[in-house]
Amino acid sequence: MKIIITGACGHIGSYLVSNIHKIKKIKKVFLIDNFHSNRYWSIFNLKKEPKFSFHQIDISKTDSLDAFTGIDLVIHCASYTNAENSFSIKKEMYRNNIDCINNIIKFCVKKKVKLFHLSSTSVYGKQTKIVYEDDEKFLKPQSPYAEIKLIEEKLLIKNTLSKKGIEQSSIPWSFQKKNYKSKNYTIGFIGDARKSRGFDLLIRLIEKLEKNKSKFNYIVQFSKIDADMIKMKKKLYEMSKKTNRLKIVEKYCDYREFRQILNKIDIMPIMHKAKEINRVTSGTMYSCLINEIPMVIPNGVTFMTKLLRFRSFEFAKNIDDFQKKLIKISKNYKFYLNQAKKNSSILKKKLTKDPLIKNIR
Repeated sequence: MKIIITGACGHIGSYLVSNIHKIKKIKKVFLIDNFHSNRYWSIFNLKKEPKFSFHQIDISKTDSLDAFTGIDLVIHCASYTNAENSFSIKKEMYRNNIDCINNIIKFCVKKKVKLFHLSSTSVYGKQTKIVYEDDEKFLKPQSPYAEIKLIEEKLLIKNTLSKKGIEQSSIPWSFQKKNYKSKNYTIGFIGDARKSRGFDLLIRLIEKLEKNKSKFNYIVQFSKIDADMIKMKKKLYEMSKKTNRLKIVEKYCDYREFRQILNKIDIMPIMHKAKEINRVTSGTMYSCLINEIPMVIPNGVTFMTKLLRFRSFEFAKNIDDFQKKLIKISKNYKFYLNQAKKNSSILKKKLTKDPLIKNIR
């Protein structure tokens, strides 16, 4: 089998690349990316693998894939992403993402190639009840990114020869087991440095924990930062000079590096706005789930209630509450870790029927 992965350097693409070569059925993997996000690390961090062939191509350009022959499958991961920030680049996102999917469809139809295209649960917007994926009344996109995903789905349905329609896949998730330890817990913050993600609250939270003499370790990882968070970043670096228990990772991390960071984190305070999580979902919560990380989440979050059946988390209503709940989890860490393991196993079992896994294998 010969396959193409578009957006191979992105977060999902880099995960696929780091794992898909293990499938013996696949003989050749063509990796395609235009480096729009400057994620060169994903390529440099790849192990030497004869199955791989990298091509820097902008697939929004017409006929950009015509040189490829004998392809059996395209996994289309390339697009401008980030539901929250899509409002500021709406016009450019529409042009790029729609042009990309149109060119991918044209290539697959012309050369009779199977296609896996990634949509997003953001097309459902904020939902507090069970969503039935075959019922359009549940479609409530609340960002340009989500609107585009719906347009892409309609283009696929219009051009497909398959009768299966759209299937739900969760391919980014690769599970890690976390070992129990009785002390020296590490609290983590991951993702873009934005106010809506609680980056502005980090210093206050760390100061409160230190005042309580909790002796936590801290890892803060981010790559993109909003302009109004620059001063906060400088203060965070100043704080890191005063203690070796605070580590700052300011860089884009490919999937392998990202997993290494998650493996070091024992407890995660997710200080996003609750409305934001319910509106555009939370990749950070999924990261905690598959890496068995207990978390503190804001009051009002209804996202993922079907998967968080066991109490691997605590709710917090303000910064003082976040501090108290982090300490509470640390004092009862064995309990919360065991609950996190149970929640992780629920998702893992659910993914055994993932259509992408079934069709490739």
